[in-house]
Amino acid sequence: MTLRTLKAAFMINILTASAAGYAALAPVDLDGDLSNGHEGVYDDVLDITWLADANLADSLNSYVAGINGDGSMNWDTAEAFAAELGANSYLGTTNWRQPTASNCIGASCGDAPADTPNELGYHYFQNFGALSGSAVTDGANSANLGLFRNIQNTLYWTGYEGLGGATYFDTSSGTQSGFPKSAEFAVWVVADGNVGAPMSATVPVLPLAALGILFLLLCRIATTRQREPTHGSI
Repeated sequence: MTLRTLKAAFMINILTASAAGYAALAPVDLDGDLSNGHEGVYDDVLDITWLADANLADSLNSYVAGINGDGSMNWDTAEAFAAELGANSYLGTTNWRQPTASNCIGASCGDAPADTPNELGYHYFQNFGALSGSAVTDGANSANLGLFRNIQNTLYWTGYEGLGGATYFDTSSGTQSGFPKSAEFAVWVVADGNVGAPMSATVPVLPLAALGILFLLLCRIATTRQREPTHGSI
């Protein structure tokens, strides 16, 4: 193996390991049937499972009283909807809830990688690569966007009470604020932890430190061999 080949192989592994060090969204099966695709998406940074259907209530608008035909509802109904999903073990999961938020107001809630308390904001900025003032569906990370369906460019409730009622996140602009609970917004439910099964096996990668040591050792071996005299040389 030549030094050039070793360097190329090292760079490929570095890129793979680096990508693995950041937030990753993984589709997961929730209904026990892999043939019909994934129903959840696990977020390894927030450690929650997002429902793949970002507007489930649109298809379950008779699940609890108060859900409109387009899936929107007031905050109290949103809380009741999530609780009912859990009580009925929807897709085998009992801990459905609304996303968390903080008392952050404005267009930067979730904009920083460490701002994990604002789950919808984190989803918008970090997972989808959307820019403040733009629609979430225009986010730069099309691969992550493609893991979900029925994403709405609209106002979504969070589970945080305060700011004059309850907190919402606007996925059409990346802003977060409070509004009276009587308003009717969309709901995107999540569950704590990874509550699903993987859709496919994952391939483990070596830690960056181990890859660096391996690279140095291989380089030394390759260099030593290049310097060794050939048979018959003086």
